[in-house]
Amino acid sequence: GRDGYVHALAADGRVLFHAPVTLGSAYNPSPDGDLRITGVARNPSWHYQPALLTGGDPNAETAVLPPGPNSAVGTVWMALSQRHMGIHGTKAP
Repeated sequence: GRDGYVHALAADGRVLFHAPVTLGSAYNPSPDGDLRITGVARNPSWHYQPALLTGGDPNAETAVLPPGPNSAVGTVWMALSQRHMGIHGTKAP
């Protein structure tokens, strides 16, 4: 991934929130553009879908991994307006 930041903007363009982030990864790069948060899940399960990951084996089995502190997406998932993309934590925050 690469280091950057995320801003939450008010309707009038004011910055409501600013936070440093690491964007994407080698196996699943971040999208570009203006996206909106469409939902928030606390303590989410993670639906591992290898076919959706860059370089993932499309024939590998999917799995639903349970929520908890060791979840690959951390303790909060904020779904974005681009399907299968979200802002989330890690298992090592």
